Order: sequence, then C-alpha cells, then structure tokens
Amino acid sequence: MSAKRQSGGAGGRRAGRSPGATETAASTPMLRQYKEIKARYPGHVLFYRMGDFYEMFYEDARMAHEALGLAITSRGQQGGEDVPLAGFPYHALEAQLARMVRAGFRVAICEQVEDPKKARGLVRRDVVEVVTAGTNFTQSVTGSSANNFLAALLRRGPGFACAWADVTTGEFRAGEFAERDLRLLLSSIEAAEILVPRSQEQDLAPLCGGAVRTRLEDWFFDPENCRRDLLAHFGTTSLKGFGIEDLHGAQACAGALLSYARENLQQDLEHISGIRRYDISENLLLDPATRRNLELVRSLAGDGGPTLLSIMDHTVTPMGRRLMTTWMWTVPGRPGEIRARLDAVEELLRPGLREDLARQLSGVGDLERMVARLAADKANARDLRNLAAALEVLPGLRLALEDCASSRLRELRDELDPLPEALALVDQSIVENPPLQTGGGGMIRDGVNSELDELREIIASGRDWLRRFEQREREAAGIQNLKVKFNKVFGYHIEISKSNLDKVPQRYMRRQTLVNAERFITDELKGYEEKVLGAEERIENLELEIFRSVVERLRPHFQALQTDARKLGELDLMASLAECAGRYGYCKPVMVEEGEFHLKAARHPVVERVLPPGETFVPNDVVLSGEREQLLLITGPNMAGKSTYLRMVGLITLMAHMGSFVPAEQATIPLRDQIFTRVGASDNLARGESTFLVEMNEAAFILNNATPRSLVLLDEIGRGTSTFDGLSLAWAITEYLHNHPESRALTLFATHYHELVNLEHSLVRLRNYNIVVRRYGDRMVFTRQVEPGGCSHSYGIDVARMAGLPRPVLDRARQVLHQLESQEYTSDLTPRLQSLPAAAEPRVNEQLLLFSAPDQDLREQLRQADVDRMTPLQAMELLIELKRQLD
Repeated sequence: MSAKRQSGGAGGRRAGRSPGATETAASTPMLRQYKEIKARYPGHVLFYRMGDFYEMFYEDARMAHEALGLAITSRGQQGGEDVPLAGFPYHALEAQLARMVRAGFRVAICEQVEDPKKARGLVRRDVVEVVTAGTNFTQSVTGSSANNFLAALLRRGPGFACAWADVTTGEFRAGEFAERDLRLLLSSIEAAEILVPRSQEQDLAPLCGGAVRTRLEDWFFDPENCRRDLLAHFGTTSLKGFGIEDLHGAQACAGALLSYARENLQQDLEHISGIRRYDISENLLLDPATRRNLELVRSLAGDGGPTLLSIMDHTVTPMGRRLMTTWMWTVPGRPGEIRARLDAVEELLRPGLREDLARQLSGVGDLERMVARLAADKANARDLRNLAAALEVLPGLRLALEDCASSRLRELRDELDPLPEALALVDQSIVENPPLQTGGGGMIRDGVNSELDELREIIASGRDWLRRFEQREREAAGIQNLKVKFNKVFGYHIEISKSNLDKVPQRYMRRQTLVNAERFITDELKGYEEKVLGAEERIENLELEIFRSVVERLRPHFQALQTDARKLGELDLMASLAECAGRYGYCKPVMVEEGEFHLKAARHPVVERVLPPGETFVPNDVVLSGEREQLLLITGPNMAGKSTYLRMVGLITLMAHMGSFVPAEQATIPLRDQIFTRVGASDNLARGESTFLVEMNEAAFILNNATPRSLVLLDEIGRGTSTFDGLSLAWAITEYLHNHPESRALTLFATHYHELVNLEHSLVRLRNYNIVVRRYGDRMVFTRQVEPGGCSHSYGIDVARMAGLPRPVLDRARQVLHQLESQEYTSDLTPRLQSLPAAAEPRVNEQLLLFSAPDQDLREQLRQADVDRMTPLQAMELLIELKRQLD
C-alpha cells in the first residue's frame, strides 16, 4: 500500500483481506483479534493498544517505520517467517498520530474497551476513532489558528456540488457551482481532505489538487438519505432556513461529509449546528494566480516573508485570525455588507475603544475549538476553565459596545450571550488550575460531591498516619534513617540501609533488594496501602464521572457558545482592522456601484511597512475610468516600481472590499467582480508547461473571463518568447482589452515594450504613464513617482551595470541596442508599428499587427546571413521575412 495520498474507503464500511488473513488459524489469540479488527478498516494503519504501548504489525509496521522512524522488531513467527512489529508508548500518541496523518495516512485507533483486571482471557479491543487529514483533532491542528477543512465533491449534470466543514470549529458550508467557480473555491479553502464518490473518482481527481483524496461508495451521496440525515442532525423539517432546500447536489455532499466525519470520530458532532449556503457570485473573486501574486497569506518566495495578512493581523484570538484569512478569500461584492463593515471599523477608531476591546478579547482564547473538543469528547478540565474565562469577558464587552451607533457593532453586542448558567456550572465544579489529564484527579472542587470529600479526607489523614507510622517504626527498631516510601511498582514499603539490616524486626516481610538497601512491608502498612490506593482509584473514577456530568450539562449551550465564538472572532477582526487604520494612517474608502476609480497619495500596504530605516514610501495617485482612462500603460526601467504600483492597486481594491480602511489620503473604489493578475515568470515542469506557456495560460484566462466590472493587472506580457513574438502578443492583448466590449476591464499594464506607447494615439481610453527616472552622469535615481507620458527606454543596460556585469559586455550591449533601435524606429524615433483604429473590433484569431519594413538591401541581408550555421527553422524564418519585405 502506498503511503502518500492514497484513495481509500470510509472506516468500518467495507470488509477486506488483512495481512496474513489466510493464516488466521495458526495465529495467537491476540493476532487473530488484530486481524479481525484490521479487516474492518482496509486502507488504514491500525494503532493497536497493548498495555502501555500502541503496536503495529505486518505492513502497518513497515509503514510506521518509514513514516515515524520506528524500529521494526518481531513478535514470534507465522508461516515460518517473523511477524514484523513496531510500536511506541501510549503517551506519545498525539505526536505520532499527527506525524502519521501529515504523511498522508489514515489511522484507526484501537483501544482496550474493557478493564484488563476484569477481563476473562484476551482483553476486548475495538476502534474508537479514525483520524484522517480532514478529521484530525490533534494538537497540531487544534493548536493552530488556521482552518482544517474536510470537503465533499460531486459532479451533478453540467456543474458540481461541494460541501466543506472544519470539524474542529463547526463551520459548515455548501453550494453548487460551475467548474470555473468550483476551481476558485477549492483553491481558496485548501481542503486537507476531499471526499469523492467511487464512480466519479477519475473525473474529479484533477480538481482535488494536493488534498488527500478519499473515495466513498456512491450510496454515501444518495440525495434522499443525505437529506434525511441532515434534517435529523439539525432537528428541522426542511433545509429552507439554511438556503439549500433546492440544492440537491449540495445536500448530497453535505450529508456524505457529515456521515463520514461522524463515523470517523464516533461522535454526534453536536457542535456542527448549522450549514450556510455559499453563493460565489456575491463575492469579489480571486483566482489562484491572483492570490499568489498579491502575496495575501504567503510570500512568493515561500520563506515566511511579509504578506498582507502579516501586516493586517492585529487580532488577539484564534477565531479572529481564522476569520481574517477567510475574509481574504471570501471577499464580499455587496455594497451594503462592505459599508456596514467600514462603518464599524470607523467607530472602533474612537479613542480607547479598540484598546479596551483588545485587552478584554485577549483573555478569550480559542472558544470555537473548545466547544468542538467538548462536543467530540476530547476536552479536559483546563478547556472548561478556559471556556469560563471566555464567558467572564462577555458582560464587559457588551458594556464597552453599549454606546456604539454602527449597525454591525450593535448586532454583535446584542448577539453575545454571557450564559451565566454555564459560567456558574464551571466555576462551582472545576478548580482554578486543573491538570491537563482528566484521568488523574485534581479537577473537581471540594464541596461538589460528599463521597469525593470523604475520600479526600482519607487521603489527607493518611499522610499524617504515614508520618506517625514512620516515626513509630524508627523508634521501635532503633533505625533513625528508616524511611517509608511509595512507587507505582511496589506500592508502600519500608526502606532500610544495608548497614542496619541486623536491626530489622522479624515481623518485617522482605519486598525488594537494592544495591545499598532492602525494602520491607508489614501487615499494618499493607492494610493502609489497600485502603489508600482504593480511595485514590475511587477518587479518580468519581472525578471523571463528575467532569463528564459537567460536560453533559453544558451540551444544551453548545450552539449559543459557538455563536459567541463567531461574534467574538468578528469583533476581534474589526478591532484589528481599526488598529491598522489608526496605526498606519489609512483612510475610509468610498465604495460606489459604478464610476471612477480614484486613489490619492496611495501606498503599498506591505512595502511601506518593511522599508529599511530612513526610507519612506513614495505615494502615487491612480485614476481609472471606463469612459476615459480604462487602460493605463505603465513603462519604465526595472527596479523603478512598476510592479509595486500594480500590486498596490490590487491590494487596496481587495482591502476596501473586505471592509478595511486603505493606505491612501482619499479613495473612491467602484465595486469589482474579480481581480486578475498576470505577474512574473514561473513554470510548471511537472505538467510540461514552460514559463511562456504558463504566462499564456494566465493571459488566456484573463481575456476569456474578464468583464467591464473586473480589475486586470498585467505585469509584463510576452517576455518568455522572441522579442517580436512577445511584442506582437502584448500589442494585440492591449487592443483586445481596450476594444472588446465584454472584456473592457479597468486595466493596468506594466511593460518594457515601450513601443506600445504609440497605442495612445489610436486607443481612446488608453493613457501612458511612466516611472520617473533621473540621470546624473552614469548614475540613475529612481524617484518612484508615476506621471503621465510614456518612456522610450528600459534602462536595462544601466541596471545590468549596477548588477556588476563586465564592462566589455555592457559596451557591446550598447552597440547592439543602437543597431536594433535604428531598425525599429523611424528617423524621428517613432516606432515602426501601426495600431488598429479604435473603432475596429478585432477577432480572436486575428492579431492584425503590421510591421512597416525599413528600406534595406536584400542582398546585404543575404550576404550577412551565416547559412552554414543556420538550423532549418532559422533558414525558413529568414526566407519568410525576406518574402514579406518583397511583398
């Protein structure tokens, strides 16, 4: 079985052959039990509990050796061969489980489900939980502020249905989508695991990307069964309230996901108390290339460098951090929603308010995942104390928001429920600083249970008894260094050094011999041991019963607690956005349905924060208008700031749609339906895609999907092929974005093809801008200032000189550049290119790019051609060029 990304079935649903199944009769009872359980979970690694260890046998042992580095030993022989065995101590389960799942495995955890002391023969064992990438409650997931999504995917007619949930928080969504929208969705949520029906696995596999793909039997997705399951789970008579009543595909995906998670975790998942319909058409869309190029949550270098998230995140709760990431890919395109957020952020700029909120919110912790752990029976007493600490904050937060005028803040205030009954229950039951483990006692307050109090008194008085007993035995035996001790193996005992063994009373019974001492027991001490150890065991069991009782009494409050968690996360995020606005000098953008895009003195939100000491960001204005300035052609040298200018516009547009203030003195932003970017050079060699092909794929996606309500950012086009090919494509793409009615998006195009500046004469909505560069002798100064007008030079050789290229290379480059430019331009330095008239409508398959051939002697060209070294393709290109000139 392959270790990585293996498709498999749902745990416990199908039987199959296990390792060595044909030799069951010759197995020991323990191995027979192992094989029987393993057979129910094909495709899973079985962690089989044996005493204080989890063991793996056969192929599972080999996979554990590979993934965890465990040594392989053997446990007897079978069929004349050693039975491979690997294992680890039970207390290492959390760490080893996280590593195993991270390596792409599914793990079935098999526990002893009866008390070994009461078992007759072999201890009964069974699987109590299946852990997969999407149903993972290990600390590596629950201790993170990131979501961990499990998704289910189904093709339905011409479209697709999808549901996704984070079982560690209770977030649950579903919808139906066209293929393009589904790809955008899946690239955004970055699901850890995706469930697909067996019959559609091959069709859906290309959509799953790097997620673990799990195939389920088709009946998991049966619409009628799934609908009934959802109604029973949510306790409703219809799904209208969730918005998916008529989305039968979405219901099928949601039902399959819920059934799979419930079966794996073997819990009812009460914390998943609702499902929300996701309508992608209501959002500002960001394709994967745009999210990557704008460096929203990851830097392009992949080195943990600065991102928009790292600059904007001033949240103090994990819920707020998760929501910040969600808002960056679920960006609303509805003006009412955006304005409500902006008004809330504006009000939180009131002196002292956001600081007060941040101070109180810092004590909340991850309430969302606390509730999920409680619902999944994975919580400890410390979770309950943290839950109580979160509830204690709520009255103060409501009071702080008492005088707020914005509708969003009033809603958040009114929806926060302090749940005094739940708080009182925890306060009265659980000690202030309980231990992490639930099985060792020390969790429950005195006065909660009379039997527990009596047992504790026995233990407390026993300590005094032990002190008296030790002193009495010292005096009776005449051994001053006699000590009464305890350990888990030998229990209570009397320890006497070898030098005093001649004084040991005859009533002492030897228990253990050490190098320098002997250990003894007496009937009296043995009686005390039985009494105390019995009390300790009863205390542990009784405390665990009380703890579970407290959790059960909290269950009716789970839904209200989750609502509190979501509202606290949103309030935290609003306060974080206000902190950004106040700390960095952002302005409130004016969001309009249509009209001019206008930024005054705008700055790049990330670059301005990471400049070296002493440097300041040079702000620039931006004006875009579908009527007059639809397409800005930006020229200038490398390093001058063209890419920064483009990304600045994209990030500010995104921030405004999120409901954030933006880095500018003034900002008016019309609502957009999607931001497209084509930036930099990259390849996808695994798919056989060169740098240029990737570039053309991205350009084609933009041209085929952009609308007049989109924002397009092009940072170089055509640089991955020959100069004339690239220039031709850049020219034609510019004309297409300007002239084609369905693709007439607001566009910024940064390019080194300064020949394109000539288009301003024929394309009425194109404006030339350039990054101003000052030259002082051999030195260039980048002003970072953008001003109207085109640039006729790229200063590439000057940049090469700054990089340290040898002087002979630079001199020769200047000679070649002069020769090329003398052929490319007319005597008045006008590019020898003709543009399409503005009124023309170019067809997709016609570039209509015309070159006016200079008057040259064809024989001179032939004489200079080195035909002996030409490839056939180069010779053909020369012939075609000469024929074109003749024509």
